[in-house]
Amino acid sequence: MLDAAKVYKELELVMPRVFSVAYQERELARELWYALNSDPLLLNKVLSDESAYRLPHWSGKLDQTSLVKPYGGSYQVVSVDGSQIYPDRHQGFPCFLLNMGCVTLRYGMSGSSIILNTIPRLFLQEPQEPGDGGIDMSQDGVNCRRTEQELAHGYYVSKEAVNNVRDIPTVFLCDGSLIFWHLEQKDPAAKRYFLDKYLESFEAFYQARIPIAGYISMPKSRELVYLLKVAATYSHPGSNLTYVVDRDICSLFLEPFYISTVFKNSSSISTLYPSHLAPYAVYCCLPEEIARIEFPAWVVELGYLPQLLEIIVDQCLKGRGYPVALAEAHEQAVVKGVDRATFYQLLSQISRGHSQQFAMSNKSLKKKTIGI
Repeated sequence: MLDAAKVYKELELVMPRVFSVAYQERELARELWYALNSDPLLLNKVLSDESAYRLPHWSGKLDQTSLVKPYGGSYQVVSVDGSQIYPDRHQGFPCFLLNMGCVTLRYGMSGSSIILNTIPRLFLQEPQEPGDGGIDMSQDGVNCRRTEQELAHGYYVSKEAVNNVRDIPTVFLCDGSLIFWHLEQKDPAAKRYFLDKYLESFEAFYQARIPIAGYISMPKSRELVYLLKVAATYSHPGSNLTYVVDRDICSLFLEPFYISTVFKNSSSISTLYPSHLAPYAVYCCLPEEIARIEFPAWVVELGYLPQLLEIIVDQCLKGRGYPVALAEAHEQAVVKGVDRATFYQLLSQISRGHSQQFAMSNKSLKKKTIGI
């Protein structure tokens, strides 16, 4: 049991020092940012520096901004979010459950409407075959499968929405990044398998011309910070920017309802995307926060970006700071403790019906009883 009084004392000892360092770093970031934007020679030095940092790419001025107004016409937005019941070795049966929460919101026309649905899917332990991705029962493996299912179901629901209503814009929103950072440390076979699956869904969205975007609330990205870290080597060698993230920098120049210039990500995983699916991003200043919005290259190249951003801003206003579609999809997907208990009860009933019994560990049984 957590002792709140002891935790408070620990925080009192540590946090003042953290606050002080964080303040100093933000002031240094402010100085470096304004130097980069006022000194073309320094910016050129940074961009030509052969550093270990993967610096972003952009066109035009680094601190360029654009106003985005909420979309005023009819549109529909689709979102799919996933939740899971991870494999539990104490329950005695090697499986996991993914639950997809799907939502389609329509605005305008003769009014507004909402379509909600959940899609549960069970995955069993199966023999691994090299290169096929197999069924990895680790939490990391389950998370990879969840992303695969979110994108696949997202395309299916989006396509269905377009077929039902063809004369209004349709967009698909993901909760989180379109850059698959979690694959960077995977073994080559699993990395290739899941990346192919993810990009297969991306390609389907492209072929159907359904814009897709990843919305990241309170982003911790540091692409702009990397620019400052390289700049610091010329004027403040040895300095740190540990506590600074991109949204701290964006707060220096973004006003509410303005977006940054478009940045192209250059991480190692992004280089594996086909050029038309390569991940791009903007930072958007909303009344409650600065969000990062990611989208494939084709969304920019084919002119879908302005409308997409207007729809996202409208969703954030309707959701009081967070896109309504994402919030509703999460509510549909979430698996609570009682749901988990129900799942294992159903599993037990079915196993008994087939004259089977999967033994639970003593630890699991003990948690169901109280005793000293």
